Amino acid sequence: NIFVYSADFLRYVKKDPYIYFSKQEVEPFLWLSKQSNEGAVLAEINTSHFIPAIAGRGVYAGHMIETINFSEKHKKINNFFLDNLNDTEKQEFLKKNNIRYVYHGPKEKKLGDFRPEEKTYLQKIFSNTSASIYETQL
Repeated sequence: NIFVYSADFLRYVKKDPYIYFSKQEVEPFLWLSKQSNEGAVLAEINTSHFIPAIAGRGVYAGHMIETINFSEKHKKINNFFLDNLNDTEKQEFLKKNNIRYVYHGPKEKKLGDFRPEEKTYLQKIFSNTSASIYETQL
């Protein structure tokens, strides 16, 4: 317990960006919380940890122990954001997994060269200086 308390206290003192978000970073999550459309959100794994808690939305993959086939899903997320190719496969992936929204922020951009603004099957429906959210058009 002392170890857990100490680690948490250090995160608090240092305002660790893993658990402390700016207003700009929280805004996309709050926007998602107001959407009534069914379907999951696709985002980088660490981003996905916070979407259910803040937005109340399901994600394709989140915490390792709470996601069935986590390793496989983690790889699929990384592959999705890796490049700007294979649109047919990406569309099938989104449709098969009932993904309604694609979150595109700094962590997703670090995964590769995916440019959602160029995709006809994605429509930007939210954007701020922190991230953009695209709705699937499938």
